[in-house]
Amino acid sequence: MAEATPHHILRQKLPSSEVSQSDEKHVDEGGIKHPNDSDIAALTGSEFEDPNIDKENLGFEDESPYPEVRSAVANTDDPDMPVSTLRAWIIGILWAMVIPGVNQFFFFRFPSVTVTGIVAQLLSFPIGRAAAAWVPRRWTMFGIRLNPGPFTVKEHVLITIMATVGYQSAYATDIIAVQRVYYNQIYNFSYQWFIVMSTQLIGFSIGGVARRFLVAPPSMIWPINLVNFQALSYFSWVTWIRPEDPSKRRSFAT
Repeated sequence: MAEATPHHILRQKLPSSEVSQSDEKHVDEGGIKHPNDSDIAALTGSEFEDPNIDKENLGFEDESPYPEVRSAVANTDDPDMPVSTLRAWIIGILWAMVIPGVNQFFFFRFPSVTVTGIVAQLLSFPIGRAAAAWVPRRWTMFGIRLNPGPFTVKEHVLITIMATVGYQSAYATDIIAVQRVYYNQIYNFSYQWFIVMSTQLIGFSIGGVARRFLVAPPSMIWPINLVNFQALSYFSWVTWIRPEDPSKRRSFAT
């Protein structure tokens, strides 16, 4: 069986006879063709000089040119793994309702308590595993099985996204509170609902408008969304002792 053609071959060894004059400046003494600006732009989707790109390792097949992405995101995928299951949506929507409700309840209280998406991420795993083990396979809802099989990592990620994207209390509730307390302006539920939803959705709307520039390009990395658990990185000061030791840098995520 023939090998599949790699998606990107940016660093390839070329015979001296195949090196064109235009490529001469991109080929070193060993005959290795290094990527030029157009190759990098095609791979990263960036139209500007990106200081975060790892140009030395652009030749990795099916790997991100960004080291922080390579260290946190696997380069393999199982397309047959269930993702958008009814089980994931039920658990995710419940978290999307409970966590913002709890945070909003404590928003006007002191000391305030904030429940983040990490709580949902930690608790969703045993909940999903329990649902996979105890919910009968024959049960269905709207023709969709409630238990499609083992709880998968993709379901876990989807649940975490739904629980995290709106866990914070709505800032627009300050408007309603100030009107009620300081100006004695008490309006009906419809007014309160629409003012909160309009301010909450405006951020998503701007994200959609700027998707081409802030979301779609692979060069637009949001490091806080790559890894949720920092763990040993809190002790990154250990690497100050031997900053050139790669094992310590890997262990403490620096």
